[in-house]
Amino acid sequence: MLLEQLQLGITASAFVTDKDVKAFAQLESQTRDFATLELQPDFGQISVTDEEVADFYQANLLSFMTPEKVAIEYVELSKNQLADRVEVSDAELQESYQQAVANLSEQRRAAHILFEVSAEQDELQALEKAKEAAQRLAQGESFAVLAKELSADIGSAEQGGDLGFAGLGIYEPPFEEALFALSTDEVSEPVRTEYGWHLIKLTGVQAADALTFAEMKEGLLRDLRMDKVEQLFVELVQDLENLAYEAADLQQPAQELGLEIKHSSAFTREGGEGILANRSVIEAAFSPLVLEEGANSLLLELDDETIVVLRAKEHFKPEQIELAEVAASIKDVLTMQKAKEYTQEQGEALLADLRATKESVQQDWTSFEAVSRMHEDVEPQILQEVFRMPKPDKDTATYAGFSMQDGRYVIVRLTGVNTPDNALTAEELKSYKEVLASRQGQADFAAMTQQLEQEAKIERF
Repeated sequence: MLLEQLQLGITASAFVTDKDVKAFAQLESQTRDFATLELQPDFGQISVTDEEVADFYQANLLSFMTPEKVAIEYVELSKNQLADRVEVSDAELQESYQQAVANLSEQRRAAHILFEVSAEQDELQALEKAKEAAQRLAQGESFAVLAKELSADIGSAEQGGDLGFAGLGIYEPPFEEALFALSTDEVSEPVRTEYGWHLIKLTGVQAADALTFAEMKEGLLRDLRMDKVEQLFVELVQDLENLAYEAADLQQPAQELGLEIKHSSAFTREGGEGILANRSVIEAAFSPLVLEEGANSLLLELDDETIVVLRAKEHFKPEQIELAEVAASIKDVLTMQKAKEYTQEQGEALLADLRATKESVQQDWTSFEAVSRMHEDVEPQILQEVFRMPKPDKDTATYAGFSMQDGRYVIVRLTGVNTPDNALTAEELKSYKEVLASRQGQADFAAMTQQLEQEAKIERF
């Protein structure tokens, strides 16, 4: 909470000026006119010798290792396995039924007149009015009419004081005690609650609607079985934890608890399918406890209903891959690398010529006009480079060049930068401010934590 308070205090106090917002908005809405020229790598002109392949292999031996793998055996304790292990007797069903019926209560319909205790009306004044109303009722006046006239409970007053049917546990104890002591159509003496003084009338009684044993049996059986499974699961989890800790393998825990020992195929630290996709299982399988000490793992909770204990069955350490197995892939890498370097050399020479002569070579340029930062028809890397380029001088193009991941070399000729001068609406200004202030706040907090780290005395091992 303290960390969050500090972070919020810094991030929420950041702000930006209207000038900053307008400058940012102009940059956001800016478009650019440019053309691209692509030089494709010619892989047919590239040759890679066996000696070069061997040299690359020797220089990168660690890159040509088999991944570390482990195969495990494990026992799985699941609640789903325990349903057949529990039994529910008829006596238990009958006892559960009697408890369910006993917990059902009749519903009582109440009406009331509330005399509120407030700053305008103290305790004695409210009680006195309640007594006067009780006398009027005793003289034969209608409870509903008096409720509309006198009750401070506006919601029920319009309904003649009616509160509808309710069972036990709904009203405050003094109100409930008085209500359940009344006979039908009987009115209570004044009753005090936190709201004031009440006159309560019992207007109806609805008996508890208890189902028969036959009607409830299936539900009771299901609930009792679930309760027993839950209890047994907790007990077996404790037993499994003790046995797995004490045993040298999984044979004893599996035998004593009636569990099956399962086996997995070998998998890497990236995991696999099913249980092998669970991060807890992967971390436990490659932990020092399991791999180095050869012990059973601690209990692993896969979900609320499944517990697993595992141990290493076989450990496959990384091994060197022979050159013959990777020679083809190394050759492909070196071919791409050489082709990319050669294409880059050609591109840089052409770029230098363009910058020196300021003249367009006779090549197939692809032109783009009024392209925004979010334009979808231009590759992201090209778009990013275009918007990094400086604004060209009047009647003069600006050139830039860069290599692409696939070996192409792209030359960009920037001819125009268009900045619209549209005024922001109040709503747009507010939206931009919130976004920019949030970014600034995050940057401020990051700078503060970086400074704290630089100034702190930290010993790293």
